[in-house]
Amino acid sequence: MSTIISDNVAKALDNVEKLDQMELKAEEFENQAEQFQKNSNKVFKRMRCQNRKVLSSMVLFNSIGIVTALSFCLQATAMLVGVVVFVLLIIIIIATSGGD
Repeated sequence: MSTIISDNVAKALDNVEKLDQMELKAEEFENQAEQFQKNSNKVFKRMRCQNRKVLSSMVLFNSIGIVTALSFCLQATAMLVGVVVFVLLIIIIIATSGGD
């Protein structure tokens, strides 16, 4: 009977030791989780800033492209209006001088 009691006490002490080790590992995991959370927040903020810079650049370049395209369209329209006015003037001159 005393061997059973001594075995049970030994197992209980062994379990206490294992429990202490598990508590230490749990604290270590908790610290690692906190550090991971801090690092992931830093990375998230850095990537968000980088994404904003890229988006801003894209908006700027697209705006420049749109302004350039509109500029060419306006120039082409102005040239076309100039040609039409010139042709109309020629037609008016020919029409008014054709009867004499």
